[in-house]
Amino acid sequence: MIEFKYGSFLLLCTTMLLPAFASAQDAEERSYLAVRQVTTHASGTQTWVEQQAKLAAAHKENGDPARHVWQQAVGELDTFHIVTFPEAIGGGGGEGPALGEEWAAVISPTVQSRRTHMNLRYPDLNIPGGEDQEFIHLRYTYVAPGKNNAYHAWLRDKIIPALKAGGAEGVTVSRVILGGDTNTWVMARRMANPAVLNEPGPMAELSDEERAELFAGYSDIVWGTEVRILRFRADLSNDGPEEE
Repeated sequence: MIEFKYGSFLLLCTTMLLPAFASAQDAEERSYLAVRQVTTHASGTQTWVEQQAKLAAAHKENGDPARHVWQQAVGELDTFHIVTFPEAIGGGGGEGPALGEEWAAVISPTVQSRRTHMNLRYPDLNIPGGEDQEFIHLRYTYVAPGKNNAYHAWLRDKIIPALKAGGAEGVTVSRVILGGDTNTWVMARRMANPAVLNEPGPMAELSDEERAELFAGYSDIVWGTEVRILRFRADLSNDGPEEE
């Protein structure tokens, strides 16, 4: 469920210029994610999965770069997130080796919609660990125009330290820079299964006063949030060439 303070006015933020994020990190520190969100027709999901398994096998045989596929585990179950890791802006997102016209003819009718966006990853907001966890908790945060630096500083100086103190693992943070609203941030946290969400979180031990201090000014920066739960599809993914 999306919670907005100002509704569809959020769409006005999609025309932010590239220099707004280019100065956020030194060039040697930048890393990117290309995310293709594909929603299949319910009647075509199984066929789409079967064809993606063939594609994953081709990637592995060719020794192609990593390509990870995640399926939404709650809500839109026919939606998949295909993640690649380009080295530069505008790279990645492709389907990789061509499997021929027959393969394309089979898979195309199964797709209801697709969209691709590129995200910039922030290494200073990462918490390592959790690589073997099957599920991922995504929190999309929609930041007010002109507040990206303030939100970055809030995460860096308050939220990430609090999560580390609470024992959180497997946290990464990125921001959309192409293909969508550039005020959209994504915090991803790996977890063993969705039941983890029923347990006390890493900031559960904070007092009311500590929590109030932590979130002071939050409503002036953030317009809304959205949560998605995804499951890793190892059968449709490729981890990239093995290191020698």
